[in-house]
Amino acid sequence: MALPARMVGRLSPKPRRCRLILSLVAGLAIVPACVAGGMEASTPEQRAALQTRYMKEHLALDEAQTARVQAINLDYARQMEPVLKGSEGGLARMSKGRSLMSAKDTALKPVLSPQQYEAYEASKDDLKAWLEDQLR
Repeated sequence: MALPARMVGRLSPKPRRCRLILSLVAGLAIVPACVAGGMEASTPEQRAALQTRYMKEHLALDEAQTARVQAINLDYARQMEPVLKGSEGGLARMSKGRSLMSAKDTALKPVLSPQQYEAYEASKDDLKAWLEDQLR
């Protein structure tokens, strides 16, 4: 059975809904994983210092980059504090957490070289696991 010409190239509502659900489910893991991993008990200063240390070691940051990355990490760690310790439901926390992480990525991009930023993007899961291990 062929699709009408007006339907060719369009997604049916079912695949769109599936993608939305998968995105939400994947996102729900972010904030609860941070809470369960010990990040809730840490201070923004501790999280920022650990993130900066990891990035300096793994991205070969110079001193000027390290100072700027530290300031960015601290700023966003402080903004993330109410999200981590808040009492809102999972979806609201996930949305705020993702929004902050996206803004942080945007702030880091001009500080890092293209190669460093690519390595940063590729190592986000490793960074999260490393932070959780350091905060236990």
